[in-house]
Amino acid sequence: EIPFPTFRLGEIYLNFIEAVLECKIRGVNIPANYYTKAMEVWQELRARVALPSITESYPHADDNELLDLCRKERRVELACSGFVTSLTIV
Repeated sequence: EIPFPTFRLGEIYLNFIEAVLECKIRGVNIPANYYTKAMEVWQELRARVALPSITESYPHADDNELLDLCRKERRVELACSGFVTSLTIV
């Protein structure tokens, strides 16, 4: 029996969103459509539980605030999945 790591699609999407936001904040060059794609993916994640898009919920959030929101959303996404994250829940 070979053990395989378990990844949830929501976790993968949130990792992508976080990476894009980190790059944008730090001035790292990424393909032009990555930010747009990250916001689209985030909207899809929230739509599946009938939540408005993150930019609708927080229209004045800057990239740093969006990064914090992404990390909070990951904690919620994985809270009941038996996953342990390295992030401290405050």
